[in-house]
Formats: sequence, structure tokens, C-alpha cells
Amino acid sequence: MGHLEYAAYGNVIEFLKNVDMPEYVKGEDLSGRKIIIGYDSRLNANQVAEWAAQVCLQNGFSIEIANRDTPTPALVYWLTDYHSVDEVAGLINMTASHNPPEWQGIKFNPRQGWPAPTNVTDIIASRINEINILDRAIEGADTKEAIKNGKMIGFDPITQYTKWILESGKNDQRISINPDQMRSFFSGKQIVIDEMHGASRGYLSKILGAIGLQHTIIHAERDPLIPGLAYANPEEPFIEGLKKEVKESGAWLGVGMDTDADRFGIVDQKGVYFRPNQILPILVRYLGLERGYKGRVIATQTGSPLLEVLAGMIEDNEEYKPEVTDKDGIWANLLVMDMLAYYGSRLRNPLTSIAEIWEDTTKIDGLWKSYGGREDPEHPENHSNSGRTDIDAILEVKEELINYFLDAYGPNKANKLEGLDVIYAGGVRYDLAELQLSDAQGDNHHLLRVRASGTEPINRVYVESSDINIAKALTKAVLNQLESITIDHLNNAPSEWILAETLAFLDVSPAFMKAVENRLASHRDWSASDLANKLQAMADSGILEKRNAERARAWFHAVSQQKINVM
Repeated sequence: MGHLEYAAYGNVIEFLKNVDMPEYVKGEDLSGRKIIIGYDSRLNANQVAEWAAQVCLQNGFSIEIANRDTPTPALVYWLTDYHSVDEVAGLINMTASHNPPEWQGIKFNPRQGWPAPTNVTDIIASRINEINILDRAIEGADTKEAIKNGKMIGFDPITQYTKWILESGKNDQRISINPDQMRSFFSGKQIVIDEMHGASRGYLSKILGAIGLQHTIIHAERDPLIPGLAYANPEEPFIEGLKKEVKESGAWLGVGMDTDADRFGIVDQKGVYFRPNQILPILVRYLGLERGYKGRVIATQTGSPLLEVLAGMIEDNEEYKPEVTDKDGIWANLLVMDMLAYYGSRLRNPLTSIAEIWEDTTKIDGLWKSYGGREDPEHPENHSNSGRTDIDAILEVKEELINYFLDAYGPNKANKLEGLDVIYAGGVRYDLAELQLSDAQGDNHHLLRVRASGTEPINRVYVESSDINIAKALTKAVLNQLESITIDHLNNAPSEWILAETLAFLDVSPAFMKAVENRLASHRDWSASDLANKLQAMADSGILEKRNAERARAWFHAVSQQKINVM
């Protein structure tokens, strides 16, 4: 057929059959094996999954396809633990994870279970364009016929996956949980689960029901439009519904998962959110120092600086023992409950909340309390533990912001930022900038990272600092630089369309309004009415994400109501 929906799967098939793959991707011919296909709760995700099945069948693979929208961790379990690595070729999963509801995505896991590395996904993505440019035909087989002859069968892993979770560590080296201790500690205490209208529906509830833990569920219905949620992402500011439910119901703990349940979110008593860079250090302390588990601690480039120190405290910690091949929000939330039951049940110095465990952990010799730049304990209504600021901007502005910090700081460059000494500056152009800073007292526990999102048109700003005011100052410094770069871009926009596109990523503000006014005034053939029409066209086009369409409309009203005066 040669249409776009087949192109991506054709390229995955080329990798699985090792057709014209460069040596560095280490392809292997897995022809004739079984491919697992799954999908999340997004609109038409099941149709996209069927397209994938058609292409895989046409190329001689057999198919096991999920009967319903299914969490990514359950699909990976089905690939790597229910089946053996020698009978499967890989997992093709139709999910855009935590991204906005209008998105769709394809996630590919090779037969070993881990997400395909960048060198593989880059090849797959680049060849999609090649297929369409050359109009190569990609054929698909009849799935109804495949079902009849047994080449395509359905599956639902909820029973096997939840049993596998509950039996973790009993007959293998995986981490175990203590259901009896959990049941005792949480007796009379309420847990709230936020399923965010996603594919995790019923999974964690089934596990907690088997243990005997009282719980309630919010956003429990499948709804691709995720009503009431900007994102199905269990982090601030998108987890407000769970925070509100925990606070109002007096629940002991709230846990959330994104659309495909590979992310977790934790809300403590009184509706206080704790970010992953707080939760992961206390989990490492619990598993490595308290329970004596061995194995390397693996952190991402934006992970908590406390992880490195904690990892060094675990004896004989050199062995690499991956126990979870892909992210698992269901398992992560369950481990947090197990941890809370452990600390809350001990006789000496019991710690009965996430806040108490975090405080106690940061008092360990060599550790410190780390702030993310958005805390405001004096004004609880404004307080946030998120530690991250997402920056919505067009590609050129995003890249220039990262490059600014790479170019401005480092050896033989500026060595001061917000009065702190820059003792390290590095990263990858267009992708990541990282600065470590030291204050006047010689404390170097101050990190600033600006990273381009791998899945969305945004930059993420991460701050970790041992001083709450320094954390805020570093966050503000990045936002101020962003505003400066953006104004410069507005002042030099080469066309009204570029000007309109830039505004669609910005909130209306006096500084940006002034820049737009100046740019319109500098071109005699540009006009506020033409700009307003272009903003309206972009807002109504359907090509913008919901939040960007709303911004385009806000700018349309600002311009068309003559709030911008062109001289």
C-alpha cells in the first residue's frame, strides 16, 4: 500500500530481519518468530495496532496481540517472562506514554525487553521518510485470515502479570515485598489510585485487593480525551486531582500512573506531592542499606545527586543485575507502599509518612536535603516539590537556550551564575546543558540541567540544590534567559507566519507584546490584522496541541482587540 501508517512497521520489520542494517545497530535475523503487539488507551490505538499486525503477518511473523489496552510493563513482562527470549522477536507497542491525548506513538522493545536504543530508533525513523519519498509499497496481510489459521492470537496479561508481581523474589532474585507487613501497616488507612483514564485500569487495584489493602480509584474509566486532565502524567502540575482526593479524604497515600503505566507518581498525606528525585533516593536507601540488596544503581542524566552517594554506601555494589528491563509504574508504586510499611512498622524510630522518610534520609551523614526551585513552605497554596520547569518554545528557541549555557560557561568562559562559581559545565549541543556550582561556603551541591525532551517539543529545566533560595534563583535565571532569547527571536522574525508560530508557544505578557509591536512597526507591509488572521488560522488548523491552540487564540484576541498598537 505504501501509506504512512505501514511505513514505520515496515522499518521495524527490516530491523527484525536484519535487512540492510548497519553493523553498529547489531541487527539479527529473527524471521518467523513471534511478535508481541500492544497498545494504550488512546483514541484509535487498537486500529494502529492492527496496522502493525498486518505488516508483521505479511512478513512471515506470527502475532500475539493484546485484547485490550494494556500497560507497557505488563506487555514487557509478556515478552520477557511469559515467553522465552528464544521464541520472540520483539514488542511493538502503540503508545505516546504521558504525552498529550492528541498524540500517538510507537514504542519498540527488542526481544531482550529493554526499549530500543537511540541508534536503532534513529534508523527506523529515518527510513520512514525514505519509504514515503520513494513511494515504496508496504503490504499488509488479512488479520481475519490470520486469526482463522492461528497465526494471530489475542492475550490479556493482567492475571499472569499481577501474580508475577506478587510472587516477586520467592523463587528468583527479584526484589520481594512483604504483603503481611503491608496489610498490617495499612489496616484502617486509605490508599488512593489515580489511573488517569489509562491502560493501568484494574492492575494495581487487583494487586492491592489480593494483599488486602483498602483503596479507592479516581479517573478509572477509559477515556482517550482524559477529561479534567491536561496530561495523563502523574507529576505536578498534572496530578492535582490525586492531591485533592488524598487531602479531602484523609487518605494515607496517593499513587498515580500515566497512560501506559510506565511512570509513577506519589502523593503523601495532606496531598503533598513528592518528585521522583526524592522518591528514588529513599527507595535506594530502603533496598540497598536497609534490606541489603546488591547491584548497581542506574540513574538518568537528570537523576538526583543523592543517588551517587547512596550507591557508594552499598557494599559490594559492582555487579550489574537488571531486574526490570523497562520502566514499571505499577511496580514502583507498590515498592513505595512496601517501603512505607517497613519504616512505619519498625519499633525504633518509626517513620509513617513519605515526608518523614525523606527528612530522615537527608540527615544521613554525607547526604543533604535537595530543593527543586519551586518550594514555598510559607505559602502552601504555591508550594511544589516538582523540581522541574517545562519550557514550551519553538525549536530554534529551545536549541538556543541549551547552546547558550554550553557557550557561556566553562573553561576560559564565564564562571559565575547568580553569584555562584561554575565548577563544571558540559553537555551535548542542542540536547543537554549541565552546570554544577559552588557557593561562598564551598558547598557544591547545586546542579542546573536544561534538557530537550525526547518526546515533546519542550525543554525541561531541572534544579537540585541544597539551598532553597539558590534553587529558586537558578530556576529564575534560566527563565530570564529564555525570555531574552524569545524576545530576540520575535524582534527578528522573518515573516508574519514565523511570528505567529512563535506566539503560539508563548503566554501573553507585556514584554512579548512590546516585541511584537516593535516587529510589526518595522515592516510597512505587515499588519496587526494580518497577524491576527494567521493566529486564528493556526488555532483552528488542528495541527497544534491543545495548549498551543489556546495560546494562539489568546494572542489573536490580544492583537485583534488592538491591545498592540502599531505606530
